[in-house]
Amino acid sequence: MRRRTSVAERGVTDATRTMTEAAVEEVRAEIVAVVSQVLTAAGDDVVEGESLFILESMKMEIPVLAEHQGRILRVPVAPGDTVQEGDLLAVIGFDGLSADEGQLATAVSKRRC
Repeated sequence: MRRRTSVAERGVTDATRTMTEAAVEEVRAEIVAVVSQVLTAAGDDVVEGESLFILESMKMEIPVLAEHQGRILRVPVAPGDTVQEGDLLAVIGFDGLSADEGQLATAVSKRRC
């Protein structure tokens, strides 16, 4: 399950809200699974359709793909971790995100978890 973050409920100022909503996408687990492989790391550029993770559930391997082109800002999981439905797997920042904006977007995402 992927969704764009909404920062309105997190107390972020109006000046940063629009930039952050447009700049970040959270990649979340769709099922209960074990993280089998982490194929990307913070700072990596990814393209639409690229494999980010391999999850394992019921002896099946399930790839998690990037839905958009961007840069990985955060990967809070490691191989062997068990994730529940809805758990955060990664935060993707969209192209054009400056270093300061990336740090802000990552901080906002961390507050949400």
